[in-house]
Amino acid sequence: MKNVKIIIIFFSLFLLTGCTVKYNLTINSDKTITETITGTVLNTELDNGDNTDLNTYMYAFDIALPLIDGEDTFDKEIVDTEKGKNFTFTYNYKGNYSKSSVLNKCFENYEYKETEDEYIFKLSGKFNCFLANKIEINLISAYGVLENNADKSWNNKYTWIIKNPDDVDIEAVVSKKILYSNKEDDNLLSTFRIVGLCIFAALFIGAMYIYKRRKIIEK
Repeated sequence: MKNVKIIIIFFSLFLLTGCTVKYNLTINSDKTITETITGTVLNTELDNGDNTDLNTYMYAFDIALPLIDGEDTFDKEIVDTEKGKNFTFTYNYKGNYSKSSVLNKCFENYEYKETEDEYIFKLSGKFNCFLANKIEINLISAYGVLENNADKSWNNKYTWIIKNPDDVDIEAVVSKKILYSNKEDDNLLSTFRIVGLCIFAALFIGAMYIYKRRKIIEK
């Protein structure tokens, strides 16, 4: 029961923020998984209300971090700014991502599986952690994403925006064997190299022609 209260207090950190809360899930090249939550609390939000509000934030900052198996905690970084505090909570998983507090507490229906060849994510139904105006969920993978229904993507980053907490639909299948490769960038680079070589060859031939013409004229 204590663990549940701590998790609730952690997520209450987002209750007063009008900013976007970002949840990043990174699949690293060594096949570990990094979970990161970032957000902002404004001074006006911290100063608004009685001391209980302020104490709730301070308690969440200082003590209440999401628990894994009731033992492990997220690493935290809190940076003071002129307008408030920027916070980042990070946890590195080595084979126990299925026990993530976010995965288990935030999504009504979730399926996370690891096969020999793939990571499979299927999250749907109600989102229980809709505590900001907008939640941005990012999947960043060192390995190829074979299937996804992301709202947008750029290179190896896939983004879902949760605006309706009653209708979440997130799906992704990530390879565990095929490393990510931006073929478009590779093709573009190859094209630039070919064009560059052609221009260099043309300039070289032109210079040689002019040089020989001058030699002929001088004779």
